Amino acid sequence: MRIQITLSPLNREYRIPLNYQYPLSASIYKLMSNSSPEFIEWLHQIGYKNAKGKPYKMFTFSKLFTNSIDKSQLGQSILASSGDIGFYFSSAVDEKITLSLISGILKSSEIRIGAKNLPESVFKIKDVTIEPDPEFKNLMTYKMLSPTCVSIYDGKKISYLQPSDDTTFERLADNLKNKYKVHFGEDYADEITIQPNMGNRHKSKLITIKQNTANEGHISCFETFIKIQATPKMQQLAYNVGIGERNSMGFGCLGIVGENQ
Repeated sequence: MRIQITLSPLNREYRIPLNYQYPLSASIYKLMSNSSPEFIEWLHQIGYKNAKGKPYKMFTFSKLFTNSIDKSQLGQSILASSGDIGFYFSSAVDEKITLSLISGILKSSEIRIGAKNLPESVFKIKDVTIEPDPEFKNLMTYKMLSPTCVSIYDGKKISYLQPSDDTTFERLADNLKNKYKVHFGEDYADEITIQPNMGNRHKSKLITIKQNTANEGHISCFETFIKIQATPKMQQLAYNVGIGERNSMGFGCLGIVGENQ
């Protein structure tokens, strides 16, 4: 289930962190907690786990869609603009997560994006629209509506991969198989292949999380177009949950090429 959320700044102009993924994720959790605090606490602390104990939050959201930004403030890591902004949010967990967000929104008229020692602006929740389900086929072409993160861990450090790395798309496919097992309770037995739709052309990104704190970190990620060959059931899961890692922090959200997204 996917919804589109439109926000209107209380002041015509707004300033938020350029690396807004983590603050926006925190605000989304806060909204969901307004509706179902016990479930959201469980989701945040534990989540849906696979057989090895790896947790999945099973939701994702897109980057913000804004009007033209003030490029002079980018050097200060500030996203400054005016007018409405919007983003997509989706989940595949029996609609429970998405409905808890909608219910939380109904109980709150505002959302803050920002954090201590960072730019912060308050937005009025202007509109929430439930998106119609697309028709999923065995071969789908997607664009990334938020950067995708893929990493490997050698026991000492985390290394982030790019589309040009040999195992990137294989790891994306394995990640979806794991989510499939967590969501449906069974192994994915059909073929799945993921490949870039435009060769290895992509846009690399470096996202800072927990900015200006002792736990500040940096995530290397990318945006590109991809094709996924898989069953419609798996396509729907990828669309609703996202691909790659850290989906609940606003990574790996997909839009179908040709749709108004």
